[in-house]
Amino acid sequence: MFIYTLSMKKLIILFFLISTNAWSVSCTEGASFAATFKLKDMLSTYGEQYFYELNNDKDFIGFVGNVYDYDEVCKNENIESVLTYLKREKFKFCTLEKVAEGLNLSLDSNLKEERAISIVSPYIEADGCSPEVTTKLEDNIVEASRLLEKEVLKPKFNITLACRFVQKALSKNYELQKSCKGP
Repeated sequence: MFIYTLSMKKLIILFFLISTNAWSVSCTEGASFAATFKLKDMLSTYGEQYFYELNNDKDFIGFVGNVYDYDEVCKNENIESVLTYLKREKFKFCTLEKVAEGLNLSLDSNLKEERAISIVSPYIEADGCSPEVTTKLEDNIVEASRLLEKEVLKPKFNITLACRFVQKALSKNYELQKSCKGP
């Protein structure tokens, strides 16, 4: 057991040291990407709901601003359930087939050959952004996914902290995307 834990720690350190463009993803890293994309949808939905709950006595229609700025959303029981499931199922018995299915990779695609950036790129909304900004958008998601993976791999992980890694990256990306659209 100790050797397995030590090997896993070395493997995690290796993932953080490697370039995202040069290496394929591990099973747990792929599971982290799947969780990040799932959390993106959930944080967006619950962030909007939270905004309207805070402002229920006012008439707001349309624009709600950066919905990823509400830290309280990470305490939502559905978000906690997703992260608990990730810890219990995806990391305990991680299979590349299940992760590929969660990432909607085609059956002929092999997750072992996918690079982190090629997994993240289709999920980035970079219309009107420069290549440098697009790269930053991708890097923010890759970094958040890796931090999420690192946190979930801990024996006793902090669900709220894991959620906030993703939330902060999405908030940064929201601001970057807003700057691409101009005034």
